[in-house]
Amino acid sequence: MPFSLWDSKVIPLSYICISLYTRIIIFKNLNIVVKRTVIEFKTELFKSMGHPTRLRILELLRTGEKTVGELQQSLEIDASSVSQQLSLLRNRQLVDARKQGTNVYYKVRDPLLFAIMDIARELFQHHVENMQSMLENAQEA
Repeated sequence: MPFSLWDSKVIPLSYICISLYTRIIIFKNLNIVVKRTVIEFKTELFKSMGHPTRLRILELLRTGEKTVGELQQSLEIDASSVSQQLSLLRNRQLVDARKQGTNVYYKVRDPLLFAIMDIARELFQHHVENMQSMLENAQEA
């Protein structure tokens, strides 16, 4: 006898309908969870980058790994402030640390972070150009 999904002895039709409906709801809810997760990730990423010292640290790490001392010297701020900002960047998984002897070297985990920073620089440049254009138009009027 051939197997049939619609045979009530095998799988009741009502179970199939409920199962499909449940799967649709689950997939729909997973999609919402994924969207929330992405939004939360972006929010945390931009919060992490939203501090001048952290941005300066990331810019300095663009050229390669550096120690706290090297970063402190370039930033001209105290070591505890540098360490505090590096700790936050590490907790948010934006930088990695590597210990060698008595030194801890920091580097950016994912170079895509620099692409975000470059786009922000381009946005700033567009903003400046728009402001210059508005100023020129106002002077001509």
